[in-house]
Amino acid sequence: MRSSLYSMRSLPRSPVLDRRFQPKGLRSNLGWYDRGYIPHFDGGQISQFLTFRLFDSLPQSVIEKWREETARLGEEGKTIFRKKVENYLDKGHGACFLKQERVAELIEDSLLFHHNKKFNLMAWVIMPNHIIFLLPQWRMLSSGKSRTQ
Repeated sequence: MRSSLYSMRSLPRSPVLDRRFQPKGLRSNLGWYDRGYIPHFDGGQISQFLTFRLFDSLPQSVIEKWREETARLGEEGKTIFRKKVENYLDKGHGACFLKQERVAELIEDSLLFHHNKKFNLMAWVIMPNHIIFLLPQWRMLSSGKSRTQ
């Protein structure tokens, strides 16, 4: 695989993210929130990691079970839920199509195609069953997703 497949450029290490952090200067006071199906972070001008996962990387039954287990815990439960999702994805469940070099290169090419056009890509990693990338701030990416379909 091409070496750029795993990182566009090195970023300085930052302290561990406190998911209860409420940044100053937000366009809204939302911070971490969800609309019932996926967590979001409204951070204004703060750089954000985005994760896209493959359809079979995390069964819906597992998500529902974790939601039930963490629902009564309020904000702490939401943090626990997010950590469970991240840990599960990192274990590489599912068919892991992205570990195929040709598929990973297609994803990389798509990200690079839109870099400096639709978004400024700071860094990315292509894992076997999910993709994580860092943008200076969230931008609508629907056309970026459609290019790979």
